[in-house]
Amino acid sequence: MKLHQLIFQKDYEIAYRNISCTCQEPSDCSFCTGQEIKFSRILADKKQQEVNTKLKPQSLESPYAIDLTEEKGPSKPKKAKTEEHTNTELPFDKNEAIYSFKNVKSHRELKSRCSQLIKDLGTLESNPLMVNIMDQRMEVDAKAMDNYPDDVPDTRALYPCKVSSDGNCLPSCGSVFAHKSEFKASEIRLRIVIELVQNEHLYLNNNFLLKGTTNTKSSKNLPTIYAQYSDMYLPGIHLTENIIRSIYQKEIMKITLEKTYMGIWQIHALSSVLCTPIYSVYPKLGNPNVRQDLNGLILPREYKHKQPIYIFWTSTRSADMNNESTGYQTILFLSYL
Repeated sequence: MKLHQLIFQKDYEIAYRNISCTCQEPSDCSFCTGQEIKFSRILADKKQQEVNTKLKPQSLESPYAIDLTEEKGPSKPKKAKTEEHTNTELPFDKNEAIYSFKNVKSHRELKSRCSQLIKDLGTLESNPLMVNIMDQRMEVDAKAMDNYPDDVPDTRALYPCKVSSDGNCLPSCGSVFAHKSEFKASEIRLRIVIELVQNEHLYLNNNFLLKGTTNTKSSKNLPTIYAQYSDMYLPGIHLTENIIRSIYQKEIMKITLEKTYMGIWQIHALSSVLCTPIYSVYPKLGNPNVRQDLNGLILPREYKHKQPIYIFWTSTRSADMNNESTGYQTILFLSYL
């Protein structure tokens, strides 16, 4: 059976029809007349469960999946056990929203979509400073500890904690600070995208980006510098204001997809999402000019917490870490707790 459109109704039920349209009711649309909406439950019904009670237990991919081997008592939802379940911990509407970006074809469409989502998403209530390595049972990254620079202005003992290195590393760091686990990385990615879209004028403003630096009258043009670090930048192109904006918008379009790597513009956005300063910690490796651009304090648009949190740049490849001409090629981020 070929399904051209699926409409999610609630946790265990979907609606579908054989034609795709933006309308919700065929009766209100001349284009969809005669294409009725049909309903189907995702999971097996009670009779099917009874038939399968003697089947061999199998691993459950969804935290809401029902264990068919349980003969007595009401079925209970299973909890996520591994990092692979990052998205399943999200409320359904937020989980659906990040995937709905796949259908967005232009920055204008993305801006419209973000304007709708921001009304429903609500404020992120969290205190990143309450997260600690012992309570959350985080695993220390021993290799990253060896590369931690000695000039970070903090007297506390900080340890780099491992997060998923699958392209969701920065959203996972944000999820650790916001929700004390990395299982809500998709929500953080969603909030970062909305932040960058809604406040484009700030993230392309040099004075705003310089707020955390010690020299706010620096001659550096950070929007130009950040554009050169973007995957959307083509070496040799003269960076005008319009081209920088185009690179910025293309980069945002790219990061709407799950498991796509992020960079310095997204760290600025995460600081505002968490309403907390972030110290971007770049190791003393690779090109020293890169470290001058990417290492330092980043301030949010609005404060809830004045003490900074720490996010560390690292790489999966040792060759990248010592490349003096380019700096890191594969970017990962670790939470320092």
